[in-house]
Amino acid sequence: MTARQSELVVITRAKELTGYIMTITVRWIICADKDTREGHDGRSSGRRQTMKLKKLLGMMLALMLLLALVPVTALADGEQPGMVLGHSVLAAEANTADAATVHYGGHTWRVIGYNGNANGVATAEGNMTLLAAGAISRSAYDNSQYSNIYGTNTNRPEGEQDSALKRAVDAIAGQLTAGEQGAVAPRTLTGGSANYGQEGYGENLISGPTVENALLWPLSTREATQVNEQLRIVDPDHPGWATSYWWLRSPGADVNSAAVVSGDGTVVYSISFYDLSMDYDDFGVRPAFNVKLNSVLFTSAAAGGKSSGAEGAYALTEVSAYSGNEWKLTITDTAHQNFSVGTPTYDSNTRTVTVPYSGAVTGENQYLSAAIVNSSGAVTYYGRVAEATDTSGSVDISVCGRLTTGDTLYVFNEQCNGDNATDYASELYAISLPTEAYGTAHTEATDAAVPASCTESGLTAGSHCSACGEVFTAQETVSATGHTEVTDPAVPATCTETGLTEGRHCSVCDEVLVAQETVDALGHDWGDWTVTREAQPGAAGERQHTCSRCDTVETEEIPALPVYTVTQGAGGSWTQGSGTDYVITVTSNEDNANCFSHYTGTLIDGQRAAVSARSGSTIVTIPVDVLERLSVGAHTVTVKFDNGEVSTQLTIKAAETTAAETTAADPGRVPTGDSSHTGLWIGLACAAGAACVGLAVREKKRRM
Repeated sequence: MTARQSELVVITRAKELTGYIMTITVRWIICADKDTREGHDGRSSGRRQTMKLKKLLGMMLALMLLLALVPVTALADGEQPGMVLGHSVLAAEANTADAATVHYGGHTWRVIGYNGNANGVATAEGNMTLLAAGAISRSAYDNSQYSNIYGTNTNRPEGEQDSALKRAVDAIAGQLTAGEQGAVAPRTLTGGSANYGQEGYGENLISGPTVENALLWPLSTREATQVNEQLRIVDPDHPGWATSYWWLRSPGADVNSAAVVSGDGTVVYSISFYDLSMDYDDFGVRPAFNVKLNSVLFTSAAAGGKSSGAEGAYALTEVSAYSGNEWKLTITDTAHQNFSVGTPTYDSNTRTVTVPYSGAVTGENQYLSAAIVNSSGAVTYYGRVAEATDTSGSVDISVCGRLTTGDTLYVFNEQCNGDNATDYASELYAISLPTEAYGTAHTEATDAAVPASCTESGLTAGSHCSACGEVFTAQETVSATGHTEVTDPAVPATCTETGLTEGRHCSVCDEVLVAQETVDALGHDWGDWTVTREAQPGAAGERQHTCSRCDTVETEEIPALPVYTVTQGAGGSWTQGSGTDYVITVTSNEDNANCFSHYTGTLIDGQRAAVSARSGSTIVTIPVDVLERLSVGAHTVTVKFDNGEVSTQLTIKAAETTAAETTAADPGRVPTGDSSHTGLWIGLACAAGAACVGLAVREKKRRM
């Protein structure tokens, strides 16, 4: 039992207990006074008074301790339990301006009579009378014969022999479900000859034949006058409108008139159907009916009064206090009459009761439900434990933290139809539980929050009962935070260093979102070589080139040229007419064995000379005919290689004839070394010709 739902009856019990204590105290005082007045011995009287006082104080202390254990917290002013067992919550203000409103058959009704109460209307013990909260429909009393006969009138057209008012009332009755109709106590509307005298207006008779088994019926003039005046008013803002009037079943002053309630709540005993000042077709139809109280299992707030947790063992949900005055009913019906439960079992570890059942009605909106009801009849917990998908089975119900001493757990099969609609249920089955099931409190445990990460969702903090497992505060999913992107700037590649493409990573978790890729080094973009120092024989040279991107200067050594040395014939001389060749031998300081492979020719005084050369280092032979063409004097002989050269002086000496003779014989001759010796050649030609003739003659003779 919760603080909000402590019952008024408990408060009353506490007040009675306190009154009892006060009565004992007063009686003790009277007795003490009497003893004193009778003149008993003072000392013995004092001892007696002391003993009485001790006993009284002990009794008072025990009673006060007991009182302290009784929950006496009342509902707040104007609040009441949002769901009660039975229907007693509807009784308090019956037939007053504050009468409870009941949703039934798709309409709202006011309680004007309860269980035969003296100030009620048309009610008997065991019934509750409900009057439509307003006009449900509009109709004339009789739209064919202008007759006030409520029931059958054979003078009316076929199919319309009942009055228009009765047909309208019956149409509203037809809107009740079969279950709702089953909870209605039908009524007989007694007919008879209309008594048109003034004294006849207060009767409950109807004009014409008796109507049997009327589920719904209009009030009579007698009943209407008993209805609270404020309840009689349909539209207080427009009392003069025809729509604010509503029909009674009682006949009027003649066969063409009937009784009504006017817009200001006045009971008008007779109004003529021929009075053209009113549009009778717009008069309201406001029926009443009797509900059998023994059909009502629960009365709950019309909206939200039967809130349930999620289906399952923890469905039992605390019923909220209610400050409103609109209600709905849960009633028994024949459809659920075969439901029953078996022997329950209780698990003390999980504080869960398992209830076997059979005969359940299955289908849409059908449930296995449970309710905990305290000793005053207030429903403290209610829940739809399971959807009824099988006619038999079992349900688990957690009672941890819910049951207190004096509570009763009920299990039943019901059809739940939502707010403002009637529900239908089986008989309520009280579940017997061991003493240990009562007064058990939840043991709350905290479910730690789980922080969300960039890619993984998290959870909020929650709590649950470590005993029964019920969740008090559900952990809610916290969406992943998502990455916080940071750009990793690109690193340009250089001539000698690799670079990186642009990338991205998360600054929170460091996950790489876009990897940086290596960009190859560009390499130098070299310009043309520039010789900064020529290579010399035996001395290396140097050259440089520059990168157009990074201005790096690269210097490269030019290998030293080989040193060629004339090891034979250097600085020599040759005498004209000596008839010998002149030989020069050249060696290299590098790879001398292959020296000849680099030989490219020989120049004499800068002119290519017809010489012969061979390997062995490099051996150059200047033939006699070349030498003879050289003038007397010094000449420069240069032996050239593809990687160097070497020069030496060659002196040409004159023959032993004097220079004068030579000049006289050929004064125009320039000593260039190009003399052809014409006479010699002529002589040789003659000798060769003679030799050829001789050989020819010899060959001819031999053949002969």
